[in-house]
Amino acid sequence: MSARALRPGSKLLTAPLLAVEIDPYWFPCDGPLFGIPHGANVLTNLPFLLLGLWGLARLRRSGGAGAGDGNRVGLWASIALLAFGSGAYHVYLTPLTLAADRVFISAILAFVVAEVLATVWPSLRRPRTTLLLLVVTELSVVLWMLGATSLIYGALQVLGSVVIAWIAVRAWRDGRLSGIALRSIFQFIALYALAKVAEVLDEPICRLTGGFAGHPLKHLLAAAALAALLPWMGRPARLPPPA
Repeated sequence: MSARALRPGSKLLTAPLLAVEIDPYWFPCDGPLFGIPHGANVLTNLPFLLLGLWGLARLRRSGGAGAGDGNRVGLWASIALLAFGSGAYHVYLTPLTLAADRVFISAILAFVVAEVLATVWPSLRRPRTTLLLLVVTELSVVLWMLGATSLIYGALQVLGSVVIAWIAVRAWRDGRLSGIALRSIFQFIALYALAKVAEVLDEPICRLTGGFAGHPLKHLLAAAALAALLPWMGRPARLPPPA
């Protein structure tokens, strides 16, 4: 029996609801599938690749990928790349592959926040705004990998969701944000919250199903959360007319 198998209950008992201090190298129900190591956790990354490519294709087909669509292109590209980062992480379970996984998750958050800000305040549709958000979110990954707590990384996800929701509601009430965007944002937040719950309940779900744990379910719920952004972020940004 492997050392990883000798740690029953550790994921749930040592982790708060948002799973910011979960052991990132231990997963129940994590055997090979179709000859692939840690198969369920690896194969459930495929929806990220398909969704990212679909988002890029939809954006391009609808006339996007122009000067004002950097956040949207960055979002779908990061989602597609997340499939490889997370897939490598679950195959090898090393600090380097863990960092690759978290880098793309952080980039996704930065691009969503940047697009919300740019939609509500067009003057913020600048590369420097997105770059600043990317630096902040990726710095949380760097600090984690250097030995600091992962609390900063987790707190930024919570804070980012709260900021997005607060700005979206106020902007929708003021007529600065469409109903389509508002629905996409709240579906994204709700489904991602469910994904985090599934992550925390990894082992209990494994026991309940007898083979399919909470972490691969987290991948599927997270992909559904990102798919909820398609009606809004899958179309070109509406830029204000030139002054």
